[in-house]
Amino acid sequence: MKRLILHTGHSKCASSTIQSYLSLNPVLPLASIDRGRAIYIAGNSRMIHYGTTLKKHAEEDALKYLNFPKELLENSTMFSELMSKFGSLTSNNDTIIISNEAWTDKGAVSQGVIETLGNVRCQIDVFMVCRPPVDWFNAAWWQWGAWVGDQEKASLLKSYQEINFWSSVQEWQRTGLINQIKIVDLSQDPLTSFLQFAGVVTDQPIRFTPSNSATDYDVLRHLIHNKEHYRRSIHNPGIEFYLNRLLKFKPRRPPGYASRAIAEAIIENSRADHERLIEMIEQTGQKLDPEVVRKYLDASSYKDLPEETLALPSQPDYSDAFVLNLVDTIISLGKEIDALRR
Repeated sequence: MKRLILHTGHSKCASSTIQSYLSLNPVLPLASIDRGRAIYIAGNSRMIHYGTTLKKHAEEDALKYLNFPKELLENSTMFSELMSKFGSLTSNNDTIIISNEAWTDKGAVSQGVIETLGNVRCQIDVFMVCRPPVDWFNAAWWQWGAWVGDQEKASLLKSYQEINFWSSVQEWQRTGLINQIKIVDLSQDPLTSFLQFAGVVTDQPIRFTPSNSATDYDVLRHLIHNKEHYRRSIHNPGIEFYLNRLLKFKPRRPPGYASRAIAEAIIENSRADHERLIEMIEQTGQKLDPEVVRKYLDASSYKDLPEETLALPSQPDYSDAFVLNLVDTIISLGKEIDALRR
């Protein structure tokens, strides 16, 4: 194995789309005279998957993808054994791809991770997708934050406001083990960008529906207001991915949650770092659209945001009882159809 690509995320930046494409197409040809392959390795708490096994699992899974367990990369013994196993199944012309968006979390590049990667005898590259930080804040809030109670809200808002993509890049740079780091913005077709970075060649159009697109605002409100009925009190991607696939209408995206003051604080606190980030994106790839650059650096891009943070309506409306039965019916019919297809 001559190359190991770590797709490190970032969260809410097309990770699920990339992982889903790779899970459903786990072995891809490389654009090389040596006819190497790009092989995607994923897993769960019980086993590691690749090839036809991975594809079958992804096709049957509600999320339509698997990623690589974060804990396994930190366990040097297990990771070494895994790499030895795949080393015996791959040639020197092949590229191994492993993906987990949690590797962009603060402190994720631990000493254990560094030691583990230090034992890997191949070129190690990192691929990361980012997006304007206020846009990320809004996307993260409607996926996870909207579910929390008032006691957790303040600390979660604070952690979301501290989003800094450049610090994630620096953590990987400090290891001294990475050959190259490729960063693209969400606006730059992350899936195609990743496949090009991996050296994949395909005669098929690269088209793939985003796996984790924002849940329809009214569906999200309905799920949150009926936590007891759905037997959960936190975001559950399995339920929302499933409903997003079954509901055949154009979703009404959640509005901006952040206030103008929050947007200004996010941009002002990370302006210098995001200038470095933009420079690195453009040095290794295409120029960013000026409006995208402005969203990283200029709070006036968000002058239309409200003065106060926007929450979900606190009371269910008159249609909720009807919608409750409707959603239950859609889920049950969908599961019956899925069962028949297997």
